[in-house]
Amino acid sequence: MEAPLEKIGQIIAWYQSKRDLAPTDIETLINAARRLSCEIYFFANEVGDLHSDMLSAEYRRKSETAKFIQGAKQGDEKMSIAQIEKDAQIALDDLHKDEMQAASMYRSAMLIYQSAQSVHEQLRQHISYLKEEKRQEQTNGQNA
Repeated sequence: MEAPLEKIGQIIAWYQSKRDLAPTDIETLINAARRLSCEIYFFANEVGDLHSDMLSAEYRRKSETAKFIQGAKQGDEKMSIAQIEKDAQIALDDLHKDEMQAASMYRSAMLIYQSAQSVHEQLRQHISYLKEEKRQEQTNGQNA
């Protein structure tokens, strides 16, 4: 089964390839808009999971940093807070990397999500334009 992001990409690539759509293609566009809308919804769930992952990674890093600092303060009261924080960053480097990776994945997903929403809106506007064009053709045909 394909992931929502893959399906979004396929729908957008299909729409991009269409150059000369006629008013008679409205039903095809409506179906594409419906499919895109559903896949955006499913992808939004994935984006939400990435947001949770990002917040969890941030919490883990902050929690471990606080534990490290607390332990260092008790072990060597002469050490400065700045030095303890520097040591914590070095000791907890993997947690920093995890947090940055989670944040990056979330930001990437949000950019894709927002772009997909923009394409969906463009598709809806295109449908509206073709409907109006079809209506005008029918009106002109009746007046002739």
